Amino acid sequence: ALLKGEGRKRPFACLLIIIFTATVIQGAYHASLLVTPTEPETWFKDNHMFTDVNAFKSEVFYAPAPNDYAAFSIFWGLRDLDRTNFDTYYRLDFQGDVVYDDDFDLSKKDQQDAMLKICEELPSVPCTEEACVGQKTLVLEMDGSVGCWLKEMRDVSPGGVLPTGSAFFEAAKTFRAENTPSRTLRENSGANWADQIGFVNGELKYAAVSFRTTVAVEGIGSQTWKVRDVLKDWVDSKMGLSPMLMQSVKYHGGFVFTGLNMGDELLSGFLSGCMVSVPVAMLVLLIATRNYIVATYATLCIGSVVACVLGFCQSAMGYDLGISEAIAGVIVIGYSVDFVVHLAHMYCEAGHLGKNTRDERVTFAIKNMGTIIFAGAITTAGAGSVMFFCVIVFFFKMAVLICATIFFSVLFSLGFFMALLTVIGPEGSTGDLDPLIARMMNKPTKIDQGN
Repeated sequence: ALLKGEGRKRPFACLLIIIFTATVIQGAYHASLLVTPTEPETWFKDNHMFTDVNAFKSEVFYAPAPNDYAAFSIFWGLRDLDRTNFDTYYRLDFQGDVVYDDDFDLSKKDQQDAMLKICEELPSVPCTEEACVGQKTLVLEMDGSVGCWLKEMRDVSPGGVLPTGSAFFEAAKTFRAENTPSRTLRENSGANWADQIGFVNGELKYAAVSFRTTVAVEGIGSQTWKVRDVLKDWVDSKMGLSPMLMQSVKYHGGFVFTGLNMGDELLSGFLSGCMVSVPVAMLVLLIATRNYIVATYATLCIGSVVACVLGFCQSAMGYDLGISEAIAGVIVIGYSVDFVVHLAHMYCEAGHLGKNTRDERVTFAIKNMGTIIFAGAITTAGAGSVMFFCVIVFFFKMAVLICATIFFSVLFSLGFFMALLTVIGPEGSTGDLDPLIARMMNKPTKIDQGN
C-alpha cells in the first residue's frame, strides 16, 4: 500500500504521514502538561493489605492530632555547609562542616527583638496553596503550634525582660539545662530546647524555632515546594527587622524537604536523560546508517515515540511525572530506538546491494526486518505485560510504559518512518557520509573514479 502511486505521489504514504504528524502533535501537547505530583506517591494498589492496615490503624488507634501535619523549623546562625571533602560514594563518612555566621549574636537586643517578632507573627502567615489543608494560614491554629524558646525564656526572666551581653549567654545555658518544653509545645510544635538552643563548645552558635504547619503528612507531594517558598518569601520580607540576624536563615522540614529534593532530582535526571539521549541516538544512527538524511528521519521518529508515550500516560492514564515515572520512564528511550534503527540500517544496506530507488529499499527493509520487528514486539510486550498483575503500583506503571512504548515504536517504525522514506527518502548516494568524508579528506570516491 505504501508503494501505490509514482514518484512522490504516494497517496497512502502521504496520508500516513499526515495522521502520524497529527498524533505526534497531540502527544507532545499532552506530554507538555505533565507536572510533578500534587499528591503523595502511591506504591500499593487500593486492595493491597498494606493499604488496608494503614487505613485500619488511622481509624482505630489514637495518635496525637498534630502528628498528622508536618513540622518545620527556622534556623539562625548557620551560614553554610562546607562539603569540600565530601565523597559521593561514602556519604556517611563525612557529611560536611557547618560554617557558622560570625554576625549571629542573640545577646544583642535588636536580634532578640527580631526573633521574638518572627515568633509572634508566625501563626498569622497566610498560605493560599492547596498543600495548606483546610486553613488560610501556614501554621496550624492550635495552642503551642509555635515552639519559641526565646519567648519562653523571656517569660521566666526577672521582670519579663531578656538580659543582654554576656549575661544572656549564661541565662540561656541555665534555661537550656533546667527547662524543657511543656507537653503541649512538644506535641504541637515539635519543640526541643536541647536542639534549638545551639551551644557548640560553650558558645551559642545557632538558634531555632519549630512550628506545626497545615501541610498534611498524608498529602505531601512534589507540589509542597510551593509552601516552602511561602515560608521563605515571608521570612525574606522580615529582613529589615535585623539584617545581621536574618542574613543566615535556614529552613528544615525533615523528610518533607528531603522528599521534595529527591523528587526534583529524579525529575531533573529524567529530563536531562531525555535531552542527552536524542543527540546520542542521532550519533548512533549516523554510525549505523552512514546517511544523515535517514538518521535524521529515524531520530524524528524516536522523539515522536517518546512524546506519544508520555502524552498517553498523561491523557489516558492520568499519570503525573513523579518518582515512579522518572525511574521507569528511562526505558521509553531505549525501546524507542530499537525498531527504527534496524529498519534504517536495512534501508541503507539495500543501497550497497545495488538497490538505488526508494521503492526497492523500502521493500527490502520491510521484507527483511518486518517479521523480526513484529516478533520482537510480541516477546518484549509479552514479558512486560506480566507486570500488569503486580500489586505494587511501580511495576504496573512500568508494564504500561513498556507496552505503550512497544506499541508506538512498531507503529512509527513501520508506519511513519517507512512512509517518510517512501515519499522523501534518499536515493542512490544522496545523504551518504562516505562521499562527504572522502571529499573532505581529498580522496577520490567510487563516484568520482567512475566519472
